[in-house]
Formats: sequence, structure tokens, C-alpha cells
Amino acid sequence: MLEFLLKKLNKPKTDEASVIINPVRSIQGGILFDENVQTANIKSVTVSDVNSVSILMRQEPNGTENIPAVKTGDKVYAGQIIGNPPENDGAFIHASVSGVVDKINDVQTVGGKITKNVVIKSDGCMIIDKTITPSQVKTKEEFAQAIKKSGLKSDFLKKSIDTLIVNALDCDFYSSVKCREIIENTNGIAVGIASIIKFCQIKRTIIVVSNKEKNAINILETKIKTNPDFLKNVHIMPVPPVYPSSNPLLAAYIAVGTDTENHFHMEICDVGFIGTYLKTGVPLITKRVTAAGSALRNPVNLVVPIGCSVGDVIFGASGLKRRAGKIIVGNVMTGQVISTMEKALTKSDDTIIAIDMSGIKPKQTGDCIRCGKCTDVCPAGIIRVKLLPFMLPFSKKNKNENCLFCNCCDYICPAGITKDGQT
Repeated sequence: MLEFLLKKLNKPKTDEASVIINPVRSIQGGILFDENVQTANIKSVTVSDVNSVSILMRQEPNGTENIPAVKTGDKVYAGQIIGNPPENDGAFIHASVSGVVDKINDVQTVGGKITKNVVIKSDGCMIIDKTITPSQVKTKEEFAQAIKKSGLKSDFLKKSIDTLIVNALDCDFYSSVKCREIIENTNGIAVGIASIIKFCQIKRTIIVVSNKEKNAINILETKIKTNPDFLKNVHIMPVPPVYPSSNPLLAAYIAVGTDTENHFHMEICDVGFIGTYLKTGVPLITKRVTAAGSALRNPVNLVVPIGCSVGDVIFGASGLKRRAGKIIVGNVMTGQVISTMEKALTKSDDTIIAIDMSGIKPKQTGDCIRCGKCTDVCPAGIIRVKLLPFMLPFSKKNKNENCLFCNCCDYICPAGITKDGQT
């Protein structure tokens, strides 16, 4: 699958003593953003002073819906379970602040599904649940139960794998959460990787990271070299941060070069959380977020409670310096454009972009000029430029075949034609 779109490179070094290794492949196409807002050098600030949080019982559009474990008027503490997975399938959901359950209502998610929403009015004290203690993990079964209770998905425990691919690539123009995770939670990452190696019997771990983040690479290399027994066969693979290399499928091809079932992809923030959770017992109640964009006073990296509003994040960035014509939750290429700053952050939201649209002219639209730019940037290699003037550069047959929905074609098209063939 997608074999034709990847360019084969030198095989990675197999010497166990080699920490830095070469990528197996590189993607064809994609976009390398020339500019950099330098949020990678901005230290994260913890924000806990929020008025309320809204925590969805379905944290992912296609995920399972948890059953509320609290009712209106209940006093809750940070880290307390407020959502139970149905029939033990999925992860628990926890209160991200201490306070009182203000209401439980139905809301519509991004995927159009209706789910329960637990609104907690914060008491401003951020009191941690007293029942929380560090997990005592000695077996794979205990490790699996600990991960489930932590609030993190445990798909990596459901199959036999020999290679762990840790995605530390920040390919978006604005986001730098993965780089900051490396710099600010190095010990957590090390403990997380070591625990997964031990309990899942991982033979090899590959951390895929941007080759522009020299500081992060040096930090990881030092940690691995000073803990050779603890972090055995853990390698760093610096690659160009070409968007959308951070896509799980493409990251796997870059790292191991094959589409097999014996490897698993994890985000580095999740790995770092596992290490921190095993040491403290505090479940997944906060999220590392980058807030940036031309409408913000200051670009920032924040650690915020899950379920806080976009407005809380923007306030943490010292507010807006001018009206934001567009606010995006997610990366700039595929993120969700929102109409209100009351939108609550979920476990997967890690970037808020506020853009001043006053100086931006709409792209001129027109007929396809068959320049081939969309073909050049498509990382899935599915776009075919047509030779006849009345034909768009998409055929019905290959329109969505293997499409990664990265929007590179939309971004680059001088005629303003989208991947759906619309102008």
C-alpha cells in the first residue's frame, strides 16, 4: 500500500550503539514550510485558573461514548473518574479541575454524533483526588489496567509488536507541542518508553523527530546514551519536517519502510504522559497546547485542563491584539474552523491558531491550468493531471483512493480548486 509514493533511502544503521539513525524512506511531495514562528523556544506555562470545563463523554469523533459517573450538583476533584467506558471498552474520563458538576447536557460533536457533556464549575483550587496513588505495575496485565485507568487509549497493548515508532514530528507551521514535550518532560518520555519496552517486549524503538530541532535531538541523545540498559535499542531518526510526515501511516513508512502489523505508532506526548502517570498516578487531565497566529498578542505554549475553552487558551496568550478573522483548532491545513471561543478542548486538540484576515486577499479561483503542482505535492500520489482543458485534475476512480486528506493540493493550487473539484 502506498509503496509507489515513497523514495527508498539508505537502510538505517543496525549497530545497537548507534543512537542516531537514517530514515528508511522519505515521502514524495508534501510541503516544507519555510517560515517558522519559533514557538519551539517558548517555555510552556501551566494554566489552571479557568471558570469551568466542558468534558465530552466521546473524546474522539468515531470513539466510544463513556457513561457519566456523576450527576448535577456532585462535588468532584481533579483526577476523579467522571466517565466510565461501556463494557470495559475504552478509557476512563476524569475531571480536569476540582469543583461542582454544573450540568450534564447533550452536544453534537465534530463528527455529527450526539454525546453527553459534563460541565464542571471550577472552585479555583485544583484539588487532586485523594484516592490517587502511583500505580504499582509488575506485569503486562497490570500495565494494561493502569493505562486504561489513566484515560489514555491502550490499542498498543492489544497486538504483538516488535517496533515502537514514537512520533515527535512537528510539521505544522505553528505547533511545537512535541518539541516542548521532549525538552520539558524528558524523564517522563524515558520512563514511558522503558515501560512499554519492558511490558510489551519491544525489540526496537524509533523516535522520529524534526532535523531542525537540534536542542531536542541532543536532549534525547544524551538521555539514551546515559541510560543504555534502561533504554536499550532506542534510536533517534531526524527527518525533514515535511508536512504531512507526522501522519501515522507516513511516519511508519519513513521509520521502517513497510506496512506490516509488527510495529505501532504513538505520539511522543502520550509516551511522556505514560511515564509521568506511572510515577505520580495523576490521570490524563491536562493537555499541552500551542497558541499562535497573527491575531494573538504573544504566541505561547501552555499546559491547560482538558475541557477548557478556546477562550481560556487565548486569554493565556495575553489575548488578541486585533480581531481574529479565523480561529482554527488543530493544524493550519486540516484543523476545524470554529465560530465561537466557547469550544471546549478534547484530549486530541493541541493547537489553537488565531489569524488576522484583514490583510489576506482571497485566492483567485478559476479553471484548472494543468500546472501539475497538485501532483507534485500529493503525498499519496493519487492525483492525475488531465490533458484536456475541460477536465479537472481528479478522476472519479482515484478521487479518494488512499487520500490522506492533508489538503496539500488545496494549499498549492493556483486556481483555487479543492480536492473535491470545487472552486
